[in-house]
Amino acid sequence: MKKHFNINIGLVVTGGVLTLFILLFYILLMTGVQLPNHDDEYYSLTIPMGASLAQVADSLLSLGITESRREVTKAGRMLGADKLIKAGRYKLKAGSRLYEIFNLITSGAVEPVVVTLLEGWSAKRIAEELSDKLDINKVLFKKYLSDSVYIKSLGLDVLHLEGYLYPDTYHFSFGMSEKSMIQWMVTLFLEKFGEAERKRAEELSMSVNEIITLASIIEGEVVQDEERPIVSSVYHNRLNIGMRLQADPTIQYILTDGPRRLSTQDLFIKSPYNTYRQSGLPPGPIGNPGFPSIKAALWPADTDYIYFVATGAGYHTFSTTLEEHNSAKQKLRKLRRDYDEQQLENKE
Repeated sequence: MKKHFNINIGLVVTGGVLTLFILLFYILLMTGVQLPNHDDEYYSLTIPMGASLAQVADSLLSLGITESRREVTKAGRMLGADKLIKAGRYKLKAGSRLYEIFNLITSGAVEPVVVTLLEGWSAKRIAEELSDKLDINKVLFKKYLSDSVYIKSLGLDVLHLEGYLYPDTYHFSFGMSEKSMIQWMVTLFLEKFGEAERKRAEELSMSVNEIITLASIIEGEVVQDEERPIVSSVYHNRLNIGMRLQADPTIQYILTDGPRRLSTQDLFIKSPYNTYRQSGLPPGPIGNPGFPSIKAALWPADTDYIYFVATGAGYHTFSTTLEEHNSAKQKLRKLRRDYDEQQLENKE
């Protein structure tokens, strides 16, 4: 009886070892396939949110890792990767074996996606950029921008987050939520707009939102940093005497086919953002300004200017009288006519 029992144990152990050997052999067989080497040395693999093992297999097939989708999915299940896959963009080294790839895409060690958001971009333009680079949900992104509960949780008392998405270069990850991206941008804004800036806004008897609104207009007007405080002084002077701002960027903001050269008809568009029709500042920012424009809005130059017009070379001519201003406008009109004529000649 004892001898028979020992034989049974031996058979069980032998069978177990044999099964384990077969299993390991199969895993090695299925995971021994390598990414082919190529000139770039690395492959880029993007896994969207909620991707299944089959979808990952399709992506790996497109990289030329194997010719069998079934083999990849089987290997993934055997390695326990099917329920552990994390969304993101991964950098795969050429020559990597399949088990190494599954280990990577279940670790969450994603490759950051570098996104540069430029000064003056509107929230709509930012949403488009993030959608292009990270495949975010633009509708959801825009919804959060006006979500009063969410905005309050970020420490802001505004109706909309236009103006508070701080322009900078960010290292986001694929699969990152829309809320998280917004929070990163707003957090950086709050770091930049500190106690000194809030105190200065109070000295000017302006709210934070009014300062950012003015800064966004300055951002839309100015190319050269040295002109920002001067342009700011023009707007401050106009606000102080009750003169309309007549700022072209506020018209560009409401155009459905812009940006483009404005026509006289555009100046009559009915909108609270049309500073040619409405007095004072518009209801909110028209873009997301950088810190130089915010600083200019807070600390304008000390001037008597109430007019300015572009020179056509990235700068402006500033004036204190309407006569001087009209003369500068005539020069700009001539410059534009000459340019248009030259363009017409080139086409012919």
